[in-house]
Amino acid sequence: MTDRLREPIVVVLGHVDHGKCVAGETPIATEEGEIPAWKLFERYREVGKPIQVGDGVAVRLQRGPRLLTVTSDGRPIFRRISHIWRRDAKPKMVEVETSTGVKISSTPEHPYLSLRGRVFTSVNASNLMEGDIVLTYMDGGLGTDVVEAKAFTEPADRYVYDSV
Repeated sequence: MTDRLREPIVVVLGHVDHGKCVAGETPIATEEGEIPAWKLFERYREVGKPIQVGDGVAVRLQRGPRLLTVTSDGRPIFRRISHIWRRDAKPKMVEVETSTGVKISSTPEHPYLSLRGRVFTSVNASNLMEGDIVLTYMDGGLGTDVVEAKAFTEPADRYVYDSV
């Protein structure tokens, strides 16, 4: 039987990412605290079943860690992941820095939930602008942060990471 995988999902800065990847140093919120994406992958790569994908590897986990996600009604909760991914980085990444000093490097299509009028809307990293308000997870609840800077960069590492 072939594993059928949907695109990876991970929560970064309180937003849900649909199949777009983050750099290895990106902190991922787990029940045990924040863990860099590369370290999370390394911790679980040997305990699961590897599945080759076109540009990397996914690891199917019997009992993966619980990562932060947001329910459809906006509540932050921790859910167990079933797969963790490592993919080849794209030639260009987008580095976003927020007013609280958080820096995230991601693929250009990586979505953020950004306030547009009175509604949070999915906005690709490449389309964020200085002053945009993005949804965050702080102190056990949802909050907001302001984009202070955005830059297109070359990847700092060979890989990017994600999870389902």
